[in-house]
Amino acid sequence: MNPAPSVVGANLSSLKAFGVIVAGFVVVWVVLERSATWLNSNMGETGVLVCALVIVTALTVERLLFETGPRRALRSLGFGRPNVRAILVGLLVTLAMISFYPVFSLVTGAQVSLRDGWVLIALGLFLQHGIAEEVLFRGYLFRHLRRGRTFWRAAFLSMLPFVAVHLLLLLYLDFAVAAASILVAVATAFPLAYMFERDNNTIWTPALLHGAAHGIKLVIIPGALFPTAALMWFAVVAVVPYVVFAFPKRFFAPESRITPDDTGSASMTTKEPERENRGIDRGTI
Repeated sequence: MNPAPSVVGANLSSLKAFGVIVAGFVVVWVVLERSATWLNSNMGETGVLVCALVIVTALTVERLLFETGPRRALRSLGFGRPNVRAILVGLLVTLAMISFYPVFSLVTGAQVSLRDGWVLIALGLFLQHGIAEEVLFRGYLFRHLRRGRTFWRAAFLSMLPFVAVHLLLLLYLDFAVAAASILVAVATAFPLAYMFERDNNTIWTPALLHGAAHGIKLVIIPGALFPTAALMWFAVVAVVPYVVFAFPKRFFAPESRITPDDTGSASMTTKEPERENRGIDRGTI
């Protein structure tokens, strides 16, 4: 028995919507990856420029593919008012993560020190890996996939392109380090998406955690111990962010009142989501 035409049509529409979302993702990711490579911004040296290029590209994609004006698109991409409680949770988790370094130094006796100019490096890393990547992965990809889907389904789907681009690390990194990076990408997709929603559908807390994940670039560790420290750091980054799930939705509820009109994404209120009259991101894959 053949499927009903309406069902087939709905599935085709969903696949088309999913394809358009992924196409927009690829465009923004190419700008992110190529600009960082061409500008030789391995340590966030030109993070501000990479970040600006990504934001402009994402705004352009929102306009061309989803007919979203620049002001609304900027809010939709995660540049809204943060939830103070979410920021505090993000700071708590970040402190828990970076406490790895003094503990590692204490246990191993290794001299772990901050690089010269670490403040500017940290700012560049935050802009490039925190803001720019979270605009792409949470502000753009997860938000579009979240519409019409459960949190876990949307987070899982958004993880797939996230992991796919990390597979390219196998081309130029040591296999163990590349594999660890891929596992971290898989693991962090869920807590970062959770904090995106808890933070009023903004990128501030996910960006804080994502930027902190690159904290190993801020420190100098003796060469013989660096591979061990790096793999242990990857484990910390993969596991510690799951602490955010210890904070239930009601903990963030006083400020978590964002509606589809504010962000173009899933609402945290009990109102029915407004039907979009424009755009094509209506799938239910």
